[in-house]
Amino acid sequence: MVIDITPDSEGLFEISELLSHDQVSLMRDFIDANMICLLDRSKFKPNTCLDGSVGNYRSMVISRETHPDIWFTVFEDMSINDIPLTSVMLNYYNKGDHISSHRDKQNNIYTVSTAVTDSSDCLVFETSTGDVICKDNPGVGYGFYGNRPVHRVPVVTSDSRVTLLLMYGN
Repeated sequence: MVIDITPDSEGLFEISELLSHDQVSLMRDFIDANMICLLDRSKFKPNTCLDGSVGNYRSMVISRETHPDIWFTVFEDMSINDIPLTSVMLNYYNKGDHISSHRDKQNNIYTVSTAVTDSSDCLVFETSTGDVICKDNPGVGYGFYGNRPVHRVPVVTSDSRVTLLLMYGN
Protein backbone atom coordinates (compact mmCIF):
# COMPACT_ATOMS: atom_id res chain seq x y z
CA MET A 1 0.00 0.00 0.00
CA VAL A 2 1.41 3.37 -1.04
CA ILE A 3 0.19 6.38 0.93
CA ASP A 4 0.76 10.00 -0.04
CA ILE A 5 0.50 12.54 2.78
CA THR A 6 1.27 16.16 3.50
CA PRO A 7 1.97 16.91 7.18
CA ASP A 8 0.47 20.10 8.66
CA SER A 9 2.63 22.95 9.95
CA GLU A 10 3.30 20.99 13.17
CA GLY A 11 4.39 17.91 11.20
CA LEU A 12 1.19 15.95 12.02
CA PHE A 13 -1.12 13.99 9.71
CA GLU A 14 -3.97 11.44 9.79
CA ILE A 15 -4.50 8.36 7.59
CA SER A 16 -8.15 7.33 7.67
CA GLU A 17 -7.49 3.64 6.91
CA LEU A 18 -3.91 2.66 7.62
CA LEU A 19 -4.95 -0.92 8.43
CA SER A 20 -8.08 -2.72 7.25
CA HIS A 21 -10.48 -4.45 9.63
CA ASP A 22 -8.97 -7.81 8.59
CA GLN A 23 -5.41 -6.59 9.25
CA VAL A 24 -6.43 -5.31 12.69
CA SER A 25 -7.99 -8.74 13.45
CA LEU A 26 -4.79 -10.50 12.35
CA MET A 27 -2.77 -8.23 14.65
CA ARG A 28 -5.07 -9.00 17.60
CA ASP A 29 -4.50 -12.73 17.04
CA PHE A 30 -0.75 -12.15 16.72
CA ILE A 31 -0.68 -10.26 20.03
CA ASP A 32 -2.61 -12.99 21.84
CA ALA A 33 -0.11 -15.58 20.58
CA ASN A 34 2.99 -13.49 21.41
CA MET A 35 2.32 -11.91 24.82
CA ILE A 36 5.43 -13.58 26.21
CA CYS A 37 7.60 -11.57 23.79
CA LEU A 38 6.60 -8.19 25.27
CA LEU A 39 9.41 -6.41 27.12
CA ASP A 40 8.90 -4.11 30.12
CA ARG A 41 9.98 -0.69 28.80
CA SER A 42 10.40 0.74 32.29
CA LYS A 43 13.42 -1.59 32.54
CA PHE A 44 14.47 -2.54 29.00
CA LYS A 45 15.61 0.45 26.93
CA PRO A 46 13.42 2.85 28.94
CA ASN A 47 11.82 5.70 27.09
CA THR A 48 12.90 8.70 29.17
CA CYS A 49 10.34 11.49 29.21
CA LEU A 50 10.93 15.24 29.31
CA ASP A 51 10.27 15.26 33.07
CA GLY A 52 12.87 12.50 33.64
CA SER A 53 10.32 9.75 34.29
CA VAL A 54 10.12 6.57 32.22
CA GLY A 55 7.05 5.18 30.53
CA ASN A 56 5.12 2.25 31.97
CA TYR A 57 4.23 -0.12 29.15
CA ARG A 58 5.51 -3.21 27.34
CA SER A 59 6.61 -3.52 23.73
CA MET A 60 8.13 -5.68 21.01
CA VAL A 61 9.61 -5.06 17.57
CA ILE A 62 8.01 -6.49 14.46
CA SER A 63 10.15 -6.61 11.33
CA ARG A 64 10.88 -8.81 8.32
CA GLU A 65 13.59 -10.49 10.38
CA THR A 66 11.86 -10.89 13.75
CA HIS A 67 8.34 -11.93 12.68
CA PRO A 68 8.32 -12.58 8.91
CA ASP A 69 4.88 -14.24 8.78
CA ILE A 70 2.94 -11.27 10.18
CA TRP A 71 5.24 -8.81 8.40
CA PHE A 72 4.54 -10.26 4.96
CA THR A 73 0.82 -10.69 5.72
CA VAL A 74 0.13 -7.20 7.13
CA PHE A 75 3.01 -4.79 6.50
CA GLU A 76 4.91 -5.74 3.34
CA ASP A 77 5.00 -3.04 0.65
CA MET A 78 3.66 -0.26 2.91
CA SER A 79 5.17 3.15 2.22
CA ILE A 80 4.49 6.83 2.78
CA ASN A 81 5.52 9.26 0.03
CA ASP A 82 7.63 6.42 -1.47
CA ILE A 83 9.53 5.91 1.82
CA PRO A 84 9.27 2.23 2.84
CA LEU A 85 8.09 0.91 6.18
CA THR A 86 11.17 -0.38 8.01
CA SER A 87 9.85 -1.64 11.36
CA VAL A 88 6.86 -1.72 13.68
CA MET A 89 6.86 -1.29 17.46
CA LEU A 90 3.94 -2.96 19.19
CA ASN A 91 3.11 -1.16 22.45
CA TYR A 92 0.93 -2.84 25.07
CA TYR A 93 -0.50 -0.82 27.95
CA ASN A 94 -2.35 -2.25 30.96
CA LYS A 95 -4.86 -0.18 32.89
CA GLY A 96 -2.89 2.51 34.76
CA ASP A 97 0.10 2.48 32.38
CA HIS A 98 1.18 5.68 30.65
CA ILE A 99 4.06 7.54 29.09
CA SER A 100 4.58 11.21 29.92
CA SER A 101 5.47 13.92 27.43
CA HIS A 102 8.45 12.91 25.29
CA ARG A 103 10.07 13.17 21.89
CA ASP A 104 10.96 9.99 20.07
CA LYS A 105 14.67 9.34 19.90
CA GLN A 106 14.83 7.26 16.73
CA ASN A 107 15.54 8.95 13.41
CA ASN A 108 12.51 8.03 11.34
CA ILE A 109 11.22 10.17 8.53
CA TYR A 110 7.61 9.30 9.42
CA THR A 111 6.13 7.56 12.46
CA VAL A 112 2.47 6.51 12.49
CA SER A 113 0.51 5.22 15.49
CA THR A 114 -2.64 3.14 15.14
CA ALA A 115 -4.75 1.40 17.76
CA VAL A 116 -5.34 -2.32 17.48
CA THR A 117 -7.82 -2.59 20.36
CA ASP A 118 -11.02 -0.70 20.99
CA SER A 119 -10.54 1.58 23.97
CA SER A 120 -11.52 4.97 25.32
CA ASP A 121 -7.84 5.98 25.47
CA CYS A 122 -5.79 8.28 23.26
CA LEU A 123 -2.49 9.66 22.07
CA VAL A 124 -1.92 13.38 22.68
CA PHE A 125 0.34 15.63 20.62
CA GLU A 126 1.44 18.89 22.24
CA THR A 127 1.49 21.62 19.59
CA SER A 128 2.06 25.36 19.52
CA THR A 129 -1.73 25.86 19.42
CA GLY A 130 -2.60 23.37 22.19
CA ASP A 131 -3.13 19.63 22.59
CA VAL A 132 -4.25 17.52 19.64
CA ILE A 133 -6.12 14.50 21.03
CA CYS A 134 -6.13 11.40 18.83
CA LYS A 135 -8.71 8.97 20.18
CA ASP A 136 -8.02 5.27 19.70
CA ASN A 137 -9.76 4.10 16.56
CA PRO A 138 -8.46 0.74 15.28
CA GLY A 139 -6.88 1.06 11.84
CA VAL A 140 -6.79 4.88 11.76
CA GLY A 141 -3.25 6.23 11.68
CA TYR A 142 -2.01 9.35 13.46
CA GLY A 143 1.43 10.30 12.32
CA PHE A 144 4.22 12.81 12.45
CA TYR A 145 7.25 13.87 10.49
CA GLY A 146 10.68 13.41 12.06
CA ASN A 147 10.97 13.22 15.82
CA ARG A 148 10.13 16.76 16.85
CA PRO A 149 6.51 16.54 18.05
CA VAL A 150 6.15 16.19 21.81
CA HIS A 151 3.50 13.59 22.61
CA ARG A 152 2.20 11.46 25.47
CA VAL A 153 -0.12 8.60 26.35
CA PRO A 154 -2.26 9.66 29.35
CA VAL A 155 -2.97 7.10 32.07
CA VAL A 156 -4.77 4.21 30.38
CA THR A 157 -8.30 3.75 31.71
CA SER A 158 -9.27 0.66 29.66
CA ASP A 159 -8.33 -2.86 30.74
CA SER A 160 -5.70 -2.81 27.99
CA ARG A 161 -4.59 -0.64 25.09
CA VAL A 162 -2.52 -1.89 22.16
CA THR A 163 -0.99 0.36 19.55
CA LEU A 164 1.40 -0.09 16.67
CA LEU A 165 4.06 2.47 15.80
CA LEU A 166 4.92 2.10 12.15
CA MET A 167 8.33 3.57 11.37
CA TYR A 168 9.29 4.66 7.89
CA GLY A 169 12.77 5.40 6.60
CA ASN A 170 15.03 4.85 9.60
